[in-house]
Amino acid sequence: MRDPFTVLGVTRDTSDDDIKKAYRKLARENHPDKFTDPAEREQAEERMKEINAAYEEIEKIRSGKAQDRYYGDSSYSESSSTGDDRYTAIRVHINAHRVREAEAVLATVPQNERGAEWYYLRGVTLMMRGNIIDAGRCFDIACERDPANEEYRTAREHLRARTSAYQGGTYTTHTDCSDTFCDCLKICFCANMCIGGPCC
Repeated sequence: MRDPFTVLGVTRDTSDDDIKKAYRKLARENHPDKFTDPAEREQAEERMKEINAAYEEIEKIRSGKAQDRYYGDSSYSESSSTGDDRYTAIRVHINAHRVREAEAVLATVPQNERGAEWYYLRGVTLMMRGNIIDAGRCFDIACERDPANEEYRTAREHLRARTSAYQGGTYTTHTDCSDTFCDCLKICFCANMCIGGPCC
């Protein structure tokens, strides 16, 4: 299935009401009863199946009954901002929805080499697994270490908007981490998310 948000022509920041409006508009435009030609009617039926499936999937994602496995469809550059080949490989894995492989490469980076880009990419993999809180903490650390990086800031703001939309509340940041590994990192890596050996 394609990214359900793309199917409905909305973004992950779109409100529930506006998603419903987009769904209803597409359903009206593509209803099979509007078409008399058998070929066009068949195409409309297939399109309606996709539209209905997309709307149902978004409802599941928003209610927490499903993970957003489609997030990497269009959001991530495959070029490392630091020129590190490991991070380029991780980005390729993310864009191909190979979260486990991306996490495996992340785990190979020594702790003393884990800079802003590492935290950003770890945040992306956590987010793709549905671990929104820890993803946000990792994005916060990435932005602290490289505050001028637009990619990191955009990811953090996007996640904050999603969190607010889902919970109807506020997003709490944790910006008291120093350059040493703090509780935020331990949460990110010790809460059943480590793969490929110890990473704490």
